[in-house]
Amino acid sequence: MEDLEEQLYHLYCNREFEKTITIARKEFLNGNREIFIWTFLSDAYCSIEKFKKRGRFLSRIALDLINEELKKEETEKLLFYYALTNHNLENYETAIEILDKLIKINPNNSKYYYERGCTKAWLKDHDGELNDQNKAIELNPNNSDYYYRRGIAKVWLKDYKGAIKDQNKAIELNPCKAEYYYERGCAKSWIKDWQGEFNDQNKAIELDPTNPDYYIRRGVANGWLKNWQDVTLEDFDKAVALNSNNPEYYYRRGCAKSWLKDWQGEIDDQTKAIELNPNKDEYYFRRAIAKSWLEDWQGATDDINKAIELNPNNTDYYYNCGYYYMQLKNYNNTVKYLDKAIELNPSTANFYNRRGVAKAYLANYTEAIKDSLRAIELNPDAAFYCNCGKYYSELKDYNNAIKYFDKAIELKSDNSEYYNKRGIAKFGLNDYQGAIEDQNKAIELDINYADCYYERGRVKGFLGDYIGELEEQNKAIKLNHKNPDYYYRRGIVNHELGKTDAALVDYTNVIVLDNTYTDAYIEKAKLTLERNYKKTLDILQTALENCENDKDNIFTALSFVYFSQNDYKKALKYANEAIMFNKENGTGYYRKHCALMALGKQDEAREALEKANALGYEETF
Repeated sequence: MEDLEEQLYHLYCNREFEKTITIARKEFLNGNREIFIWTFLSDAYCSIEKFKKRGRFLSRIALDLINEELKKEETEKLLFYYALTNHNLENYETAIEILDKLIKINPNNSKYYYERGCTKAWLKDHDGELNDQNKAIELNPNNSDYYYRRGIAKVWLKDYKGAIKDQNKAIELNPCKAEYYYERGCAKSWIKDWQGEFNDQNKAIELDPTNPDYYIRRGVANGWLKNWQDVTLEDFDKAVALNSNNPEYYYRRGCAKSWLKDWQGEIDDQTKAIELNPNKDEYYFRRAIAKSWLEDWQGATDDINKAIELNPNNTDYYYNCGYYYMQLKNYNNTVKYLDKAIELNPSTANFYNRRGVAKAYLANYTEAIKDSLRAIELNPDAAFYCNCGKYYSELKDYNNAIKYFDKAIELKSDNSEYYNKRGIAKFGLNDYQGAIEDQNKAIELDINYADCYYERGRVKGFLGDYIGELEEQNKAIKLNHKNPDYYYRRGIVNHELGKTDAALVDYTNVIVLDNTYTDAYIEKAKLTLERNYKKTLDILQTALENCENDKDNIFTALSFVYFSQNDYKKALKYANEAIMFNKENGTGYYRKHCALMALGKQDEAREALEKANALGYEETF
């Protein structure tokens, strides 16, 4: 009987679970009801995914039998089986307590240290496992499983070279165990020895072609060997075919598809992973990334918020979520999520940089500068200096802007954007020649940089060279026909050149690209007024519907239009609307002054003019 018990223990420890079941079940059917038969049968069943429920049932029977036996005699053997049973029932603390007791009874039994180490691993006590496997090896240096388990513990402790050395020893003692090669391959992946991992996973598959984990890891190693270019999905497909109910395999295949830019394919795989396990934050995170590549920003935001719900301490989730909200132009939420990322990790420069960008979109340039300066303090990156320069430009502090652009160029002199932005700042200081020189350099570095032609054109237009600007804006539009600013500037130039119809077409294109572009509606209305008064009103009414943040300027334009048609009451009405929307709109007060004068209300008109003079105004809309 002792030989049978040792045979079952050896098979079980070597993870030959089906053979363990075959022998134990035969003994059981022949009437052998000894406790170790129940124990090994239940443990082996528990170790095979499809038989886990049956194994748990048998484990409970074994536990009852052991408890009864313990009342009679608390033997070492029964305690050991009791520990194994508790382990399989996931009562790890109890299992460790029993193994502690066993080690006190018999401190020279290597199996007890080995099993206690394996149990500690489930509690993530990897230092504890390492110590136990060390002792097991000291007592029995010829057992390959001990080195195998110690190697796994070392991986958790980031001693990758030590882990490889242990797996080498395990393979030397027993070269026929597929899992040894698998774990050695995994350890090699941590030191980026992809060829080494690929070879080990090949050997693991040769020894056991039914384990899907081996195919997954070989697929990953193969991907890195090819730098994820022209990588095949064959190994990932094989893993899914072997076990279609494991969400990790869909997750891994989805990640592989991302390298092939098959974003919809990744979404499909991550969706399947979520269907199988809806409580894993990484699946939602990966699906969010795939959706972002397809510019499904709302879908990406929904998924990343679910990832945050499941794991509220991952800073990358908040950072990405902030970016997705930025794409939805919800800059307040961007700031909110980046605040949280910074709260969790206040030492990451990118978080401050991205938050600064969001604040700039909210026109909070002073706070944006503070974030950029903090990012620079943490990481003096050229891009951060450039952003800081942009924000100073927005505040019209062009001298400081140039200082930061200079630093960006010093750090990275081949970046066309930095010259372009410095050129804009120089234009702000009326250094027109300097501005054009910077734009020339930017174009020299990147002949296809549309914004440089746009900016160089603006300088030429300001100097009265409208033909020159027209050429530049034409080039900008040819390179990027989706930027409304380029059409807007070309519309201005065409108007200056007397090409009214061409200008109207340009303003219409602006509105098609961005229906909130207030200035385009107003310029189009100006050109339409002399031709068709009613159409002008239609244009401005459409602007009111779409341009939520600039209604005061649209109201002043309507006031001007009605005034031009001698409808002074409506002119006064819309002037008052402009002032109600923005009490700092000087042109609104000036339009009110004109309407009141026409209505003969000179005292009120004088008061409105004083306010207009104090605030500053334009006579036309």
